[in-house]
Amino acid sequence: MFLRYEELMEDSVNNVKRLAEFVGRPFSEEEEKGGVVEEIVKVCSFERLKDLQVNKVGELQLERITMKNHLFFRHGVVGDSKRWLTPEMIGRLDGLTEWMMDAFGSPTIYHMRKCESIPQLS
Repeated sequence: MFLRYEELMEDSVNNVKRLAEFVGRPFSEEEEKGGVVEEIVKVCSFERLKDLQVNKVGELQLERITMKNHLFFRHGVVGDSKRWLTPEMIGRLDGLTEWMMDAFGSPTIYHMRKCESIPQLS
């Protein structure tokens, strides 16, 4: 399954359902009617995660550097990367992503941009 951030933000509830189905744990009718999916979307929202204390003050120790957790969060806005990255940088990231996806037999950025839409659960 390939899920882009833009698609997740556009239709969070249906994409969480798709994700649950993909990992073999689809929601029951009772869970859906009880608002479980919507609650998961709310609890896992960008703003909620960004505001967790561990993500404000915690750190990730890597082999050679320590990264402050707050650096993993910017604005959570679709398209915000254009404010921070040059077109060349975006092109390089797209190229690296396409190379990685090809290596694992997944759809490439080029192919995804050609798609009209990603199928949704009915």
